[in-house]
Amino acid sequence: MRRTPLSSAFGNIDHIAIVVANMKQTINFYRQKLGFSVERRFGNPELGVKAVVLKRGTSRIELFEYDDKKPDYAKRQCRIHGIKVPRTYFEPGLRHIAFRTHRFGGAVQELQRKGLAPVIKPKTGYSGDSITFFRDPNGILHELDYTLGRRKPRKKVGKK
Repeated sequence: MRRTPLSSAFGNIDHIAIVVANMKQTINFYRQKLGFSVERRFGNPELGVKAVVLKRGTSRIELFEYDDKKPDYAKRQCRIHGIKVPRTYFEPGLRHIAFRTHRFGGAVQELQRKGLAPVIKPKTGYSGDSITFFRDPNGILHELDYTLGRRKPRKKVGKK
């Protein structure tokens, strides 16, 4: 079996995304049982979604909790980032695997050269990162993530 060389545009897995039923309970589980800590929180109140990124070493888990208390646009339309998703998308379970890249445009072009059309056009996600999604042969979403949201701000250098 011939192996395709790993592209310089693609990095390692950045995170695994999971929809959870109870954010507080899930965070406590990963903290207390598996040693993770909260790296950052974000979300989109308009869509009724809260998100937390947990980190341990270089591993990240992105947790999403959808608000069931009010009807929201995403659930009524079954759309996330503009693409149609099944209603089960909002139920607890694995949602996508994200790959880190430091050359977002080059990585997107490489996907297209390999015949993988993005199912979501490249855009800025809720976290502030540049993202796009593609599917594997099983229909599982894979995210390409340029980590703008985790980039440390540059220190301003002023004249003394």
